[in-house]
Amino acid sequence: MSTVFVHIGQAGCQLAQVLWPILANEKLGSPDIFCLPGPLHAPRCPRAVLVDAEPKVIEAALSRKSSSALDSEKDFAFDPSSAVWTQSGRGGNFALGYIGEGVACEAFDMMQGSPGLVVRAMECMRRQAEDCHGAHLGSVLTHSLGGGTGSGLGCRLAEEIRDQYPRSPLLAMSILPLTSGENPAQCYNAMLAMATLQEVTDGVLLYENDRLLATAGEVSRLS
Repeated sequence: MSTVFVHIGQAGCQLAQVLWPILANEKLGSPDIFCLPGPLHAPRCPRAVLVDAEPKVIEAALSRKSSSALDSEKDFAFDPSSAVWTQSGRGGNFALGYIGEGVACEAFDMMQGSPGLVVRAMECMRRQAEDCHGAHLGSVLTHSLGGGTGSGLGCRLAEEIRDQYPRSPLLAMSILPLTSGENPAQCYNAMLAMATLQEVTDGVLLYENDRLLATAGEVSRLS
């Protein structure tokens, strides 16, 4: 059985860059969260989909250099075919993240043979789920709730995944924004996102950015 991770927005994709090196060094059993390597000596690929409205963070994840060059069993690389992005951003707005450029623009993109971000992300999700060993055990979303992509697009994808895989558990790992954050709409984004997540997911692991920052500062001080 296998679990698929979906990393959404800047924070979600940055979490992927920190999380997967740790998982790659663990002796994992079931569920299997890595795809089997293809060619000889090829690194494993995480069962992960990277989604963002801007390319910068995803490009950094895809260009990552392995820190385990001497141990091929711990080496991994993200699959470029499971990464999707646009160039427009979502302006720190839940509605823009959820709807994107609007239904009319999505329809125009489909007519031009260029599917929208949600359609491409769900196609990546479908391939990962179908490639699971045995059965698709469930999905894990990682995102922040303060920005437009993490909150709006994250909720949109959560709804789409729930519709496509109604019997598979869906877990959200969500990060609350800093109280001193720069986005004036972050509280509204977080509130709207939480209202959706509690309806469509089976569980939400909620992390407080303020508390994480305070813990990191304390650890740094003690070391």
